[in-house]
Amino acid sequence: MKIRAKASGKGENMKQFDIQFFSKNQRTILLFIFLLEMVSFLTFLFTPETPAMSYIFLILIGITFIISLINIKYGLFIVLTELLIGSQGYLFFYNFNDNVISIRIGLFCVVMLAWFIWLIRSNSYRLVYDFFKNNVELLYLAGVLLMGLISAFVFGNELRNIFFDFNNWIFFLYILPFVTVLRKQKHLNEIVQLIIVGVSALAVKSLAFLFLFSHPSEMIGSIYSWGRDTGFGEFTVITGNLYRIFSQGQIWAIVIFFVSIGYLIFKGTKEYRIKGNKYLSIVVLLLLTTIILSLSRSFWVGLFCAGIVLLLTGIFFYKFRVKAVSLIVLKLGVLILISFTLITLVINFPVGGSSFTDPSSLITKRLDLGESAVSSRWSQLPALGRAIGKNPVFGSGWGTTVEYQSHDPRIVTEENPDGWYTTYAFEWGYLDFVLKIGIVGVMAYLFVFYKILSRFYILWKTKQDHFYRALVVGLILGFIALLCVHGFTPYLNHPLGIGYIILCYVFIQLLDQGEINK
Repeated sequence: MKIRAKASGKGENMKQFDIQFFSKNQRTILLFIFLLEMVSFLTFLFTPETPAMSYIFLILIGITFIISLINIKYGLFIVLTELLIGSQGYLFFYNFNDNVISIRIGLFCVVMLAWFIWLIRSNSYRLVYDFFKNNVELLYLAGVLLMGLISAFVFGNELRNIFFDFNNWIFFLYILPFVTVLRKQKHLNEIVQLIIVGVSALAVKSLAFLFLFSHPSEMIGSIYSWGRDTGFGEFTVITGNLYRIFSQGQIWAIVIFFVSIGYLIFKGTKEYRIKGNKYLSIVVLLLLTTIILSLSRSFWVGLFCAGIVLLLTGIFFYKFRVKAVSLIVLKLGVLILISFTLITLVINFPVGGSSFTDPSSLITKRLDLGESAVSSRWSQLPALGRAIGKNPVFGSGWGTTVEYQSHDPRIVTEENPDGWYTTYAFEWGYLDFVLKIGIVGVMAYLFVFYKILSRFYILWKTKQDHFYRALVVGLILGFIALLCVHGFTPYLNHPLGIGYIILCYVFIQLLDQGEINK
């Protein structure tokens, strides 16, 4: 994609146009998401031993395929919606001889097939060629990913481990339908509005789980099993009836939190006020609350690092004075306090909750560096270092396993009292890359990150529209948060993180086409 190096020349007389975060269609989408969640839960609750879930899986896949054949754009929107709300992708699944196929895999198969048909019918092969011509960094990345696959077979890694380690990268193929289909200016607002609905649903679901576990009932066992078996997340007792509600999909909460708050801060103040500000502020509050109740140290690191970049952006690029920076910090502090208050109200309201009144203990407990999960993460480092040292340049391939001694109570059992554990999946995201695709592979992926950030920067410099520039800053902040989180919890090798990278390429393409009011 070509990023223009010169400004459009329309100057200050150009009509300002705000990005539309909200529309009437969002209510319908939110209702549809709620119905899907209910169907998933009721099917799981009442038919655990029957193939009903598999039947619903096939129906949804069939409907998606038909919709995609009629209009491939809506098939991609279904994919994006599932990615936003589906966490690990098992909201619906197909059970085939005890092999569970997720709805995410099913959607990938039918939507990619529908896109190939669309590509042939529309004779749009040139779009694919032009995209790779203008984004050669993705070809380099594809090369090192294949190199990791070859290395895996050369070093004799177990076939099952190779498959489950490599298959997430196949999600990157979605970039082709997304950038070749979503090319019109109206698609920008449609994508933004869909993302807002998706992350709002994610936040509400997280709060709903917090409420349900704080107010135990006879159904709590079924709710727990549904949340775990559908891959939504993990629910861990902190104290009494207080639970940690963590979902891998909550990475979207931190990413879109920064996209939204960056937009609100940098789009302008008095002269560019918009009616939707208060609604977007509510979404920001819900997302921040979700980040806090996740009790994820990795998320908090991303929150802190991207927050620092936000303040530095205001100081050095927007020339904010001390008063303006102090006001931003104050407002963020107020948001945090309101988030804690909301968490406390959810836990204690109306009656029958955990009588939890000290939300600060959530932070202090999770910052305890002696906690078993942290200890287990640190114990990976020496073993990873030794394994990396064997093939540091090109890596040892996908599915490479490392054995280390863990203190995680889920691993230290009567059968395994010493806690020795062998795995191919590691919490240290970047070291995982070095182990499997080497320094060469890491450099290729860093090149992708550099190209994304540099293109966003060029757009920020060349665009005259305040709203465009603010959205670009928000997207950069979200991307930086994702990069920071990956250091301690892997996302850039998972559909959740790869999905945001794909969206970055889509936004770069749409924002580079001209002002949104065209």
